[in-house]
Amino acid sequence: MKFRIVLLIFSLLGVFITAVFLSDFLVDKNEAPIFDKYSVMQINGEYNLMCKEKQGYSLVVPSVLKVYSKEGNIIAVSDLDGSYFINNKYKSNYSSYSNREYFYCVSLYGIQEVSKNEFLNLKKSYNLVWSLK
Repeated sequence: MKFRIVLLIFSLLGVFITAVFLSDFLVDKNEAPIFDKYSVMQINGEYNLMCKEKQGYSLVVPSVLKVYSKEGNIIAVSDLDGSYFINNKYKSNYSSYSNREYFYCVSLYGIQEVSKNEFLNLKKSYNLVWSLK
Protein backbone atom coordinates (compact mmCIF):
# COMPACT_ATOMS: atom_id res chain seq x y z
CA MET A 1 0.00 0.00 0.00
CA LYS A 2 2.80 2.43 0.89
CA PHE A 3 4.53 1.60 -2.39
CA ARG A 4 1.39 2.51 -4.37
CA ILE A 5 1.05 5.85 -2.57
CA VAL A 6 4.72 6.70 -3.19
CA LEU A 7 4.35 5.65 -6.83
CA LEU A 8 1.22 7.82 -7.19
CA ILE A 9 2.98 10.83 -5.63
CA PHE A 10 6.01 10.46 -7.94
CA SER A 11 3.83 10.07 -11.02
CA LEU A 12 1.78 13.18 -10.14
CA LEU A 13 4.99 15.08 -9.47
CA GLY A 14 6.39 13.93 -12.82
CA VAL A 15 3.24 15.05 -14.65
CA PHE A 16 3.39 18.44 -12.92
CA ILE A 17 7.08 18.99 -13.74
CA THR A 18 6.53 17.94 -17.37
CA ALA A 19 3.57 20.33 -17.68
CA VAL A 20 5.63 23.22 -16.29
CA PHE A 21 8.51 22.64 -18.72
CA LEU A 22 6.23 22.17 -21.74
CA SER A 23 3.99 25.14 -20.91
CA ASP A 24 6.19 27.45 -23.02
CA PHE A 25 5.45 25.33 -26.07
CA LEU A 26 1.83 24.35 -25.49
CA VAL A 27 -0.06 26.99 -23.52
CA ASP A 28 0.76 30.54 -24.53
CA LYS A 29 1.33 30.23 -28.27
CA ASN A 30 -0.78 32.13 -30.80
CA GLU A 31 0.20 31.98 -34.46
CA ALA A 32 -0.45 34.49 -37.26
CA PRO A 33 0.87 33.23 -40.63
CA ILE A 34 2.68 35.83 -42.74
CA PHE A 35 3.40 33.85 -45.91
CA ASP A 36 4.94 30.51 -46.86
CA LYS A 37 6.95 29.41 -43.85
CA TYR A 38 7.03 32.60 -41.77
CA SER A 39 4.61 33.47 -39.00
CA VAL A 40 4.34 35.71 -35.97
CA MET A 41 3.93 33.74 -32.77
CA GLN A 42 3.13 34.91 -29.29
CA ILE A 43 5.28 33.10 -26.77
CA ASN A 44 5.17 34.17 -23.13
CA GLY A 45 3.51 37.48 -24.01
CA GLU A 46 6.10 38.47 -26.64
CA TYR A 47 5.51 38.38 -30.38
CA ASN A 48 8.32 36.89 -32.45
CA LEU A 49 8.80 36.38 -36.18
CA MET A 50 9.41 32.66 -36.58
CA CYS A 51 10.39 30.42 -39.50
CA LYS A 52 8.82 26.98 -39.78
CA GLU A 53 11.36 24.24 -40.36
CA LYS A 54 11.22 20.43 -40.43
CA GLN A 55 11.92 20.05 -36.71
CA GLY A 56 9.78 22.98 -35.53
CA TYR A 57 10.23 26.74 -35.50
CA SER A 58 13.33 28.90 -35.45
CA LEU A 59 13.51 32.46 -34.21
CA VAL A 60 14.07 35.09 -36.89
CA VAL A 61 13.26 38.43 -35.20
CA PRO A 62 12.16 38.73 -31.55
CA SER A 63 9.94 41.44 -30.02
CA VAL A 64 8.12 42.25 -33.26
CA LEU A 65 5.87 45.32 -33.39
CA LYS A 66 4.91 45.32 -37.10
CA VAL A 67 5.57 43.11 -40.13
CA TYR A 68 5.56 44.24 -43.76
CA SER A 69 5.75 41.88 -46.73
CA LYS A 70 6.41 41.98 -50.48
CA GLU A 71 7.21 39.09 -52.85
CA GLY A 72 9.09 36.87 -50.43
CA ASN A 73 10.79 39.68 -48.52
CA ILE A 74 9.80 40.76 -45.04
CA ILE A 75 10.52 43.90 -43.07
CA ALA A 76 10.05 43.44 -39.34
CA VAL A 77 9.91 46.36 -36.91
CA SER A 78 11.25 45.36 -33.51
CA ASP A 79 11.99 47.09 -30.24
CA LEU A 80 15.07 44.91 -29.68
CA ASP A 81 18.58 45.86 -30.78
CA GLY A 82 20.02 43.39 -33.29
CA SER A 83 23.16 42.79 -31.24
CA TYR A 84 20.99 40.77 -28.84
CA PHE A 85 19.79 38.20 -31.37
CA ILE A 86 21.66 38.23 -34.70
CA ASN A 87 25.01 37.08 -33.33
CA ASN A 88 27.49 37.85 -30.57
CA LYS A 89 29.77 40.10 -32.58
CA TYR A 90 27.05 42.14 -34.33
CA LYS A 91 26.98 45.85 -33.57
CA SER A 92 23.83 47.78 -34.41
CA ASN A 93 24.49 50.35 -37.12
CA TYR A 94 21.30 52.30 -36.63
CA SER A 95 20.78 52.60 -32.91
CA SER A 96 17.98 54.96 -31.96
CA TYR A 97 17.79 55.54 -28.26
CA SER A 98 14.86 57.93 -28.44
CA ASN A 99 12.58 55.86 -30.69
CA ARG A 100 13.59 52.32 -29.65
CA GLU A 101 12.49 50.88 -32.99
CA TYR A 102 14.80 48.79 -35.14
CA PHE A 103 14.07 47.70 -38.70
CA TYR A 104 15.14 44.33 -40.12
CA CYS A 105 14.85 43.11 -43.70
CA VAL A 106 14.44 39.33 -43.91
CA SER A 107 15.17 37.84 -47.33
CA LEU A 108 16.92 34.90 -48.94
CA TYR A 109 20.22 36.52 -47.97
CA GLY A 110 19.45 36.51 -44.27
CA ILE A 111 18.61 39.26 -41.81
CA GLN A 112 19.91 42.77 -42.40
CA GLU A 113 19.27 45.82 -40.31
CA VAL A 114 18.08 48.85 -42.28
CA SER A 115 17.98 52.50 -41.27
CA LYS A 116 14.76 54.36 -40.57
CA ASN A 117 15.14 56.32 -43.83
CA GLU A 118 15.59 53.11 -45.83
CA PHE A 119 12.57 51.64 -44.08
CA LEU A 120 10.42 54.66 -44.90
CA ASN A 121 11.42 54.38 -48.58
CA LEU A 122 10.79 50.61 -48.68
CA LYS A 123 7.55 50.89 -46.71
CA LYS A 124 5.84 52.49 -49.71
CA SER A 125 6.15 49.30 -51.77
CA TYR A 126 5.46 46.84 -48.91
CA ASN A 127 2.11 45.85 -47.40
CA LEU A 128 1.44 45.81 -43.69
CA VAL A 129 0.52 42.18 -42.90
CA TRP A 130 0.68 42.14 -39.11
CA SER A 131 0.71 44.76 -36.36
CA LEU A 132 0.76 44.70 -32.59
CA LYS A 133 -2.36 46.51 -31.48
